[in-house]
Amino acid sequence: MQNIRICKLIGKYLEISVDGRYVLFASFAEDLMANDSNHQQDIFVSDVQTGLTTLVSVNSAGTASGNFGSTYGVMTPDGRYVAFRSAARNLVAI
Repeated sequence: MQNIRICKLIGKYLEISVDGRYVLFASFAEDLMANDSNHQQDIFVSDVQTGLTTLVSVNSAGTASGNFGSTYGVMTPDGRYVAFRSAARNLVAI
């Protein structure tokens, strides 16, 4: 069921790594992560093997989402690197 739910929330910004392990997506959903508190679209990466979903558009403290929304996520073919566009001014590279 979780896969169906995520698919309904991702919108049109979706990338899948070549091996199918990593899925990058943008979502307005606030219940995907406990620390997503900006009420804006954010960027996430899900590891299909482990089931772990990571908030990628994270603030500089590493504790919550950025102070504004993020979109247009892209990922390298192996899923190692992610880039995205954001209006947030308090992001950090993870």
